[in-house]
Order: sequence, then C-alpha cells, then structure tokens
Amino acid sequence: MVFFSASSNHVREELNSSMKWRDIPWEDVRRMSERVITVDGVECYRFPNLTNEDPRKQTVNCTQGVLNGTIVRLARDRNTGQYGGDLAINLCCSDEYWGNDCSKRCGDCHSGAPCDKVTGYCEECEAGSYGINCSSRCGACSNDNTCNHVNGSCDQCMENFALPLCKVAVTPSTTTARPDGAGAGDNAANTGDGPPIPVIAGSVVGGVVFLVLALILLVFLIRRRRSSGKKPDEVRVMQRTDVTTDHANPVYQNVRDPDSGPVSRPDTTDEQYARPTALVKPHPLPRSKPRPAQAGHMYENVGVNGEVYPRPSRRSTANMADTDAGDDVDALETADDTRAAETAYYNDPVYMTSQAATLGLDRNLPYGHQRDHEVGSKEENRSKNRFNSSILPYDATRVVLHGNSGPDSNDYINASYVRGFSNKTYIAAQGPKTNSVGDFWRMVWQEKITHIVMLTNLKEAGKNKCVEYWPRKGKHCKYSSVDVTGLEVEQRADCVIRTFDVKRSGGGPSRHVTQYHYVTWPDHSVPTATALVDFWRTVTTSHRNQQSPSPLLVHCSAGVGRTGTFISLDIAMDGAQKQSEIDIFAIVQRMREDRVNMVQTKSQYRFVHEAILEAYTSRHTRLALLTFNSVFPFDIDPIKTNDRIDSEFKLLNQMKVLLHKPSHTVAENEENIGKNRTLDILPDDSHLACLSSPVRGRNQYINGVFVSTFFSRRGCIMTQLPLYHTMVDIWRLVDGNDVTTIVSLGAEVDGPEADCCYWPRQEGQSKEFGPFTVTLSSKAILGQHLTSYMLSLQSRNHSYDREVYVLQYSGDGATKSGLFRAVCDVISRMSYDRDVDVYMAVRHVQIARPESVQYRYLYHVIQEHQKRNAVYNNA
Repeated sequence: MVFFSASSNHVREELNSSMKWRDIPWEDVRRMSERVITVDGVECYRFPNLTNEDPRKQTVNCTQGVLNGTIVRLARDRNTGQYGGDLAINLCCSDEYWGNDCSKRCGDCHSGAPCDKVTGYCEECEAGSYGINCSSRCGACSNDNTCNHVNGSCDQCMENFALPLCKVAVTPSTTTARPDGAGAGDNAANTGDGPPIPVIAGSVVGGVVFLVLALILLVFLIRRRRSSGKKPDEVRVMQRTDVTTDHANPVYQNVRDPDSGPVSRPDTTDEQYARPTALVKPHPLPRSKPRPAQAGHMYENVGVNGEVYPRPSRRSTANMADTDAGDDVDALETADDTRAAETAYYNDPVYMTSQAATLGLDRNLPYGHQRDHEVGSKEENRSKNRFNSSILPYDATRVVLHGNSGPDSNDYINASYVRGFSNKTYIAAQGPKTNSVGDFWRMVWQEKITHIVMLTNLKEAGKNKCVEYWPRKGKHCKYSSVDVTGLEVEQRADCVIRTFDVKRSGGGPSRHVTQYHYVTWPDHSVPTATALVDFWRTVTTSHRNQQSPSPLLVHCSAGVGRTGTFISLDIAMDGAQKQSEIDIFAIVQRMREDRVNMVQTKSQYRFVHEAILEAYTSRHTRLALLTFNSVFPFDIDPIKTNDRIDSEFKLLNQMKVLLHKPSHTVAENEENIGKNRTLDILPDDSHLACLSSPVRGRNQYINGVFVSTFFSRRGCIMTQLPLYHTMVDIWRLVDGNDVTTIVSLGAEVDGPEADCCYWPRQEGQSKEFGPFTVTLSSKAILGQHLTSYMLSLQSRNHSYDREVYVLQYSGDGATKSGLFRAVCDVISRMSYDRDVDVYMAVRHVQIARPESVQYRYLYHVIQEHQKRNAVYNNA
C-alpha cells in the first residue's frame, strides 16, 4: 500500500492523517520510481528511485507546503496523464471557496454563511453586494443606499454616475460623427451648417499638437536605444493564427468561415441561386436611397462612379469551391451556403458591390481542368506537384524552363502565365517543394523576375504549405544553376520584405529580387480588405517603378486561391484606371482560362469585391511625401471645413459597412460590466487583450484591445484610464505582455477619477497593486505638456525587477489613443515608404476600435510634423 499526507488551504479539512489506496502488486510500486504526486497539476512530491529493498508502504509528505486544489494525482510526470485510474483523491472545498478546482472565492454571503460548493450560490447577500454568488459590488448608489441584491440596480446614483448600476462614469457621448471628431454631445449649441464652434480652441490646440509630436519622438528614441545592438538578422515566419486574431488569446478562436467547405459538383436547383444574398450576414446595411428589387436583374458590374449595370442572366455558385485547394486539397467537403437576402436594393456603391459578390455570378465560371495538362500529369513530374493531379498547369500556358542538360534537363514547373489588363503578365505558381526549389529559382532568373509575392506561411494548421526556399540574411545558397544571397529583411505588421541578390552560377551580372511575404492570411478564411490592400499597394508601387517591367510572380500553396485573389485585385485596379467599369466576373473567368480554379472559394470571390472596393475608394488617399505641401499649401485648421479632408472622412464613415460587426460578449458579461468606464466604447471579443498574470479573485478581463502598428500585428494595446477598482489590472496587462512603455494622453488630474493614479508621483515612493510593487525611479519635465516617469515594477509572482516608462492613457481608451495610434502609423510610413496616407491609417485602427477620430485634427498634426521636420533638416 502507498500512504501519503497532504494539506491544502482550499479543502474542507487538512489531510493530516494518512489515506489508504488499494493493494497493488510490488512491480507496480517499483514502477513508481521517479513518479510525481501533484495537487491540481502542481508538483508536490517526486518518488525516489525505488529498489527491491524498499518497503511496499511509502509515506509521502508534500515538500511544497500548503497547496491549493481539489485533486491529488499520482502521474508519470506532471505533464502526462495519471499513473493509475484509481490513484486520485477528490477533495472538498473549504467554506470560503467553490468551483471544480476550489479556486473561486465565495462572495459576501450574509453573516459570513458558506456558499454552495458547486455553484457559489448565497442564500442572502451582505449589504453592498449582489448577484447569484454575491460576488459583484454595488455601484455608487446615492445616500449610501444598498443596491438590489439580485440585479445590482440602484434607485438613484451619486453625482457623475449613470443608472441603473451607477458604475459607469457619465461622459459626453458622440452622437453625430464629424471630421473634427466632435458630436452633438460635444457642442449641442452648434446647429448650423458652417464651421463648428470649438469647445476648446486657441493655445490648447497648439499645445496638444506639441504633446503628440513630442510623445512620438520620445517613444521612438526609447525604442531605438533599447533595440540598438539587438536587432535580429531574420524573423522566422511560421504559422500565425488569427488574423484579426493572431490573437493568441486562449479563449478566443477564429470561427471557420461558413463558406469554407468546398462545392465540388453542380446543383440542379437553379432557382435558389437567382435570389440576392447578403455579403456577410452580420454587416449592417446602408439605410439611404432605397429602391425596390427588380426581379431577374443580377447586379454584377459596378461602375467606378457608382453606376450599376444589370446582367439579366441567372448563375449559381455551384462551380465555385468553398475551400482553397491550396489550403487543404485532400479534405474537400460539400456545402451549400446560399442564403436569400430579405432586403431591398440600395443605390449605394458600397452596398451594391457587396451584393454583387453574392448574387450567384459564378455559375458559368469553369471549374476543374478545362484544357490539356498532359505535361504535369507525366510520371516524372508528379512528385513536383503539391496536390497530385487536382492542380496542374495547362500545357498552353505553363512556364517552360530552358536548359537541356545536367540537372536542368527537365523543363517542368507547376506555374502558369496569367494574362492581365492590356499586355501585363503574371506568373501564378504553387509553393515550392523540396524537389522543386531549384526549378523555382531557374524560373526567377529565366523570366527576369524582380518581385515575388508569397501568400502562405511555411506551415498552417500543422500542415506543410511551402518550403523555405530562400537563404537567411547574410547567407549564400546555390539552387540548381542559380546563386542566391540574402541581403535585407524588413518586418512589418502583415508582411516580411526580403531582398536577395540573384545571379547565374559561374559568374556574370546579378539582379536584386524582392520577396513580399504576406504572413497573416488566416487558414480557410480571408484577411481584412484593408490589410491586403495596404500590402498590395506596397508591392505594386515598387513593381511599377522598375525600369523594365517583368512578370509579377505570385504564389501561395497551390497557386490558385489566394494567388488568384491577389492577381484579380491588381488586374481590376489596372482596368479601373483605363475604363469606367470593373467586371469582376470577366476577370476571374479569364484567369481560369489560364490556370485552373483561380479564385477558388466563394468567400474569396466575395472578398475580391471587398478588396477592390477598398482599393478603389482609397485610390487617391495616398500622397507622395514630396507632394503633401503642394496639396495642402495652407495651414490645416481642425475646426474649419476642408473639402478634400471632409470628403475622405465621409467616405471613411460609409466604408464602416465593411467592418466586421463587433461582438462585446465578454465586456458585457455581468462580472465585467462594471470594469468599463463607458458602455459606448467596449472591446471587441476578437481583439480583446486578455490578462494572463493571475490575481486571486479577478478574472482575465480588461477594457483593452490589440491594435496593429506599422511594424507589428499586435504592436499596441489601447486601453482606458483604469477605474479605482481596476488599477491592479493595468499592471497585470503590463506584466503579462512585457510592456516597457506606457503613453498617457490626458491631464495628470482627470475629473472624478483623479484618485485613480496607478503609479506614484514622488521619486522614491512606492505603491502596491495586488502582487505588484511600483516605484518611481525618476521624473523629468520635458515641456509644458509632457512629463516622463521611469518606474520600477516588481512582482511577487516573478523574481525580476524591470523598468517601465510612462509617457498613454485615454479617458475612454479610444478617441485620443486612436488618434495617437494613427499618427504613429502615418509618420512610420512617411519614414519608410516616403508617402502619406491618413485614411488607411485610420481604417487600420477602426478594425479594432471603430469609434470616430478627429480626422481634420489628424491631418493638422501631420502637417505640423512636416513643418518641424523641415526646420530640423534645414538646421
């Protein structure tokens, strides 16, 4: 028999007496050598190496002292399953705790009565608390009255708090979006059509401009100092989960697109495809200019000026697969996703383009191989095909490799020429395999390729998608008859840009080849249109500037789904510059004549429409840095109208229809509702920044979201000024995400929350927030509106002491923070790409925080930055 004693402060009684297990054979006892006893997964005792001389009775004392938990388990080690099915003891929670693991503390039950061990339910709550388990605290009810013990509502609130819970501080709400960021709540007296009357103007505006610019400079200097000498040569890119969530939050996952199950055979019921369908069901629809639906008219072509061209024929989606074969060819399924839309048509370019993507326009698109493909089917070439016989190049359009002897004797590669607009040509290829890397670089050299677009990661969902066919920075590799040297690597939010020197083996001239690797395309789904359009512009701006245009080489895994999506966007935008309409159906149809199943899934087909709309509506928002001053020769006043800026702002609001509808399930949970400063600004579940540093009695929620920056997909966290009872959470956020710089936007004393300062203000002073101790090491006044604090953060959970600079809070976590985030992105782009695009910077912020920004003011800040930069350069 095995005896042991254990103790836990969360069990009903300490196990000071030995507990017996059943008799077990000696050979099983001996096999317990090096086995581990755990309490809820935490190691308590590890057996020594037992021999035949050791007794069959073993007494075990936990070496970790008192552990919290309810399950004591004997296991091979703490990371594997239990050793025997009966070698486990379930313990009872003590009176103060409840739940499966006894980790949840009972609420304020009346007179200290114990709560239910399973549900946490209290028969009656103590005054000042409410809820099923009395774990929620009443809000600021007036006259010290307690709240309703069931729902927490108050009869009346104290000043500056709002009914019914009296937990949310009253703040002016923005009811009507304006280019200056104001709303009806900001200036109710302003009702005219002229320039709005500012609430605060004069010297304050100039001061805040200086504050924002100074903050950006200071953050840049801090990061540069910390990163000097530590910049990695290469970023190894593998799979990233999430696009809108790379989001490594364990609780939230990407839900597979309902259109991601393929359709591999036609359906005979044509009537169901004759009905209009919604683009993405959660998207809100425009509410202006309704007109009745016209039976039989399938709107496909959308004029670039907003005209709609009806196409009377009916088509179905039967020949459009639902899953990118490049994603998973050997796991095809069948699904029918056609849904009838119960809405009228609207004469709105945004809505009509959305509708055009789902009106069953792809029935006549050819599916599967339509032309001869004998070369790819040959036995000697089969091993070079990533997906056997399902994705093969047509003989008439395949890329034929030159070279008739030695290792270059085979002329086959799974790649096809694709015709573009006018005389432009693309090459669509599958992702290289180990045995085709040499062929890939032979093609690059032969076709004089200077730009490669890669739209897949090396692995996705645990499956190999493409081999790493390039050398690292500073490394040299020979691929067949081509020598390649890695020169530069640049990491951005959604892509990695690599530059190579390429030449034929044996000497001769060389050329530079740039690879644009898009790393955030979600598996079995599509990225945001804003992100892909931004990436597309980066690629095409460089490609079109080359002196002798060569084919643009594009590949994903199979070279059809994502590859066709990207190429169709480029073809459409080329055509938009030359003619007055974009025929997306014709573009896809023609591409499929050159390579099988280009734009492979229904979700990709719809996404093409969104991406083209995004690209077209923002086609004039990007300005070359050298032309900015000529476009805006006069000072931009944030409180006066400006036709160009105001038209962009109007477009920005119209395009919100394409933003995914946010879900606030976590933020609106009863346990979290009181942690939000205002219910008007809540974090979207898919961008939520969860707290990973554990604090007893607190969950993982904070009103904060991850936002992409110019350099990183999750490079910024936007959060609100903490409330009095959530100050510990902001340090959990700092600790769990290795934050080193906090930028605070606002006054030091901010209304009724002045006592919510989450760091000490006197040098040498310390404050404790839960397990964290924050000490002010130094303080520097950097200007009238700018102060720098250097803090030391210590945690009882970790043995470290690190520095944190405080430079961002925004009262609500959206307006000022969103402005700052957009300014940083615009300035980063100005430095790296030498252009200015305020519109797209705001679009990126709106993906996570869709609230309005002070758009004219944003332009004003950028102009001020330009002026100061010019003065600095002249000096």
